[in-house]
Order: sequence, then structure tokens, then C-alpha cells
Amino acid sequence: MTRAMRSEALSIALKPGVDARAAVAQLRDQVALARNLASGAHGQGPDSLRTLRDSYLSWCDVTERHLRGRLQDRRVTDEILNERYWRIRSIEGDSPRPHEVINRELERQADDLERLAESIEQRRIRLSDPPGTVACLDTHVLLHGLAVDQIIWTDVLDAETARLVLPLRVVEELDDKKSARNEKLADRARRVLAQLDRLFADRPGPVFLREATTLEVLVELDDEHFSKADHEILACCEDLERYTGSAPLLVTTDSAMRLRARARGLQVVKLPKKYRPLDDVTSEES
Repeated sequence: MTRAMRSEALSIALKPGVDARAAVAQLRDQVALARNLASGAHGQGPDSLRTLRDSYLSWCDVTERHLRGRLQDRRVTDEILNERYWRIRSIEGDSPRPHEVINRELERQADDLERLAESIEQRRIRLSDPPGTVACLDTHVLLHGLAVDQIIWTDVLDAETARLVLPLRVVEELDDKKSARNEKLADRARRVLAQLDRLFADRPGPVFLREATTLEVLVELDDEHFSKADHEILACCEDLERYTGSAPLLVTTDSAMRLRARARGLQVVKLPKKYRPLDDVTSEES
């Protein structure tokens, strides 16, 4: 893994359906194997070199397959079979200090995988807090519903505690709506953004809206920036499921979004009518 990739480790994308806990456990198993190989007593003869080289190559092949099956970003996978890997494949006894070359590469790969495992684990911990029934809110809910702190979310979600999540794309959508041709819509977007600015003055949350209800902006997202906001919001829901182990609810007032969500196996909650006094704020832009 290059230095630049190490700085990007927090944004490494897990593939759909991959459980974060399982991914971390598998990575750490491969780390332990690499360190055991690097610290083993191999001797210095040609037979010991062949054994160490073949063990290293086998470890690389297995690790590359594991990463390819779990990560969307091929940069990490490709780094296992890097230039050093191809040099070691052809290493012979007359190479300068061949055992040390292989051991150093095993330790380097182990360090990189450990950093990757730790970044995934820390992200899983962050996305698993605070407790409560997780619900993603789409842009329509904020534009057409009451102010987010005026809704009794535990009733809406039929839950003892509610953890509300705003995908960052929702905030970007609100920014776009500030200059909508529909003045009512633009004014509503500005009001919602002003409230969010007050709530998240210091950090993206979570903040308490009322007892048993928190709100946060999910800045981290596994997938790339989608051209359609709906798809990115749905990806955010799936991202949460991968890291928390439980499927979030999606709260929306948009019929098309409900259909898309259900097609992807997500649970949908429609914001009750009593919380939607601004349904008249509509246009082709909303």
C-alpha cells in the first residue's frame, strides 16, 4: 500500500454484502500469518529459501483473493502483487540477502494490512454509535416536513430510541435547492440549512434533538459520488448496514425513492401526513 493509499484507508470501500466484522477478522488472520512467516527460523540454505519464497507467494495469492472479494478499490488488492512481489518470484540463492528481502516484504505487507483492518474497525465503531433504531432521512423529508426537531421520531419509527442519519448528499441537495426557481422551495432549503448549521456548528454530530433522539451527518461513504442523489442516499443506507450489522430504515415522502429502496431490499417509512404541512412546496425541481 503506498503512502497516499494509507492516508485514504478510512475511505476503503467494502463490497455489498460484506460484513465489516468478518472483513476485519480475515485481514487480521492474514496479518498473523505474514508475521509468523517473517519471524520463522528458515535457515540459510537453498531449500529454506525456496520454502520461504513459496510460502510468501502462497500468502500473497490467498491475501489477494480475500481482498478482491471484500474491497471495491483494486488499488489495495493490486499492491499485494506489487513490483517487489514479481522480483521475489524470481529470487534465487545468489541474490543479495534473499531471506531478509522476503521477510521485510512480509512485515511491510503485514503492517499495511493491520492499518487497513484498524481503519475498517474504527469506522465500524463510529458508525455503530450512538445506539437506537437507525433511520436515514432523504431530502424530501427535510423540504416537506416539519423542522426536524419538531417531529416525534420515536413515534414515526415505532422505536424506543431514534438515531437519525443525514447522508452528506442530502445537505448538498439542500444547497442546490437554495437557488431553485420555486421561491417557496428555495426559502425552505435555506431555513433547513440554517437549522443544520446551528445544530452542527462544531462537528457533524451526533447531536440530541430531544430525549431518545439523535441526529448526525454521515460524511463518510463507501461508494463514489453518484450522479443521482437517490442512488447515493440508498448507498448510504447499505453502507450503514455493512458496518453496523443491521439494516437502517429509510424515511421519505418521495414515491420514486420508496420504489427504489424497496427494490434494493431496504425498509421504508413514510413520514406521516401530520408532520408534512409543507406538501405544497413542490415543483419539478423538488
